Amino acid sequence: MDLLRRINAEGLLTAIADGTFGVTRRPADGGRGLDGVIERAEGYFNPAAEFLEGREQFLEGGRS
Repeated sequence: MDLLRRINAEGLLTAIADGTFGVTRRPADGGRGLDGVIERAEGYFNPAAEFLEGREQFLEGGRS
């Protein structure tokens, strides 16, 4: 709970920059930006992404 409170207070980008979620630190203005994004191939399926996207819609009141 303390960690979640700190992330909430400082912001997610700060937590990522500080390496909170692993050894890799990434400043908010660092990374590859749009150059690091690739187009999904036809038929692409990622069950974790599907779950998370569905859960996000559920939390926003879109699905139950």
